[in-house]
Amino acid sequence: MPRKIIAFDDETWATLDLYARESMHSLQELADEAFRDLLDKHGRPSDLKAALRKSLSKEGGDGALNLGTAKAGTGINTATPKRSASKSASRSRPRSSADRRRRSPRR
Repeated sequence: MPRKIIAFDDETWATLDLYARESMHSLQELADEAFRDLLDKHGRPSDLKAALRKSLSKEGGDGALNLGTAKAGTGINTATPKRSASKSASRSRPRSSADRRRRSPRR
């Protein structure tokens, strides 16, 4: 986790420190909440799950995070991809003698 130094004026620090003590939260917890709220205010995702939801909603989905199955009509396929036709096409082309020497098993 990256660390940054933030300077507060004395009055702000005293207020934050007092609030942290009264609410029994650490300054880190208060900062996390404040930055999460700031990101939400400006429409930015605050975590990976929110980013995936936002990305899915841009594609026309309903915003539900469902990574295990494909939803009809979304164009998202979670099945294992098949081998491309280019591999089979490359196998049918004639190989040079250098290719045969490189690929032949050693005995």
